[in-house]
Amino acid sequence: MRILVSYSKIPASLGDYCVNALRRLGYEVFTHDYLGAAHTLGLPGHAINKVVLKERLPNSQILAMAKRLAPDVVLIMKGEVFEPRTIQTLKEHAKVANWCMDSPFHEKYSSQKVVKSIGLYDCFFTPVSDMKRRLQSFGFDNARFLPFACDPEMHKSVTLSKEEKFSLGSDVCFVGTYYPEREILLSGLEKFGLKIWGNEWQRCADENVKKCATLRAANGMVMTKVFNASRIAIGTHQEQSMGSPTMRVFEAPACGTFMLTDWRTDLPLFFSSGEMASYRTKRELLEKTEYYLTHEKERKAMARRAQRKAQKKHTYDIRMKQMIKELE
Repeated sequence: MRILVSYSKIPASLGDYCVNALRRLGYEVFTHDYLGAAHTLGLPGHAINKVVLKERLPNSQILAMAKRLAPDVVLIMKGEVFEPRTIQTLKEHAKVANWCMDSPFHEKYSSQKVVKSIGLYDCFFTPVSDMKRRLQSFGFDNARFLPFACDPEMHKSVTLSKEEKFSLGSDVCFVGTYYPEREILLSGLEKFGLKIWGNEWQRCADENVKKCATLRAANGMVMTKVFNASRIAIGTHQEQSMGSPTMRVFEAPACGTFMLTDWRTDLPLFFSSGEMASYRTKRELLEKTEYYLTHEKERKAMARRAQRKAQKKHTYDIRMKQMIKELE
């Protein structure tokens, strides 16, 4: 089977994980960067909708590639630049699926082109079970739930040098972009040796929290090493995640790191309370951080169980098998 995957080629993106998994499964895979113009100009992906970058270019590119390569399946990872007529034309030649990692209705991370195209896809996958139900209530019977996972070639235990342990390690780490609500959540964790990795943390107003920020992004193998060098990884979710876990909930445990994340109603579908800890309030976050730092044997045992679970049941190889089955 020949599969064309169109996605935003940023370091260690969901699209990369899917491409790697599909190739491990034996499929012939071709790739297309639909935000290549934005990346060339050094712009974030969502800026494609806010500047003049000739959006007709990625539309014509993918149609030309589909005509030349004759894929059996075209997989688009959100694809906020694609016109509905582009999706309709692709369907004349192949099965066409979308895995929309963000809410299709998100004002910043999606576009009206995505919304208008939902019903055109053979399958429209979302990593949020509540979003699947919402879409189906709108009449989109093609909506499917496909959770995030881990890439076993990227998210794994690795051997670190002394220098890496020193520069990347901490008792508590957080990997993610700055948002004001995250600043509020993380305040107080500095007393536990918090280290923050991600963009835009220079905007932080709390000086104690700002001192914990490395002001560096942690992508790809750097993130893997950060998790390996840390005793506890903190997880938190944005509103668009609703009741489903985000990527970090699978990536950190796969690296062998103990995960302490905010409670999601879908969390028990993936990890038990004996594998991963959760919190519902900031007070509980602080209390559990202190508890698990001082109960090392229990923390390490939970982390080992979560790693085995992630690597056995929650990989992108498994998710891609599910996707292909839905498209058959």
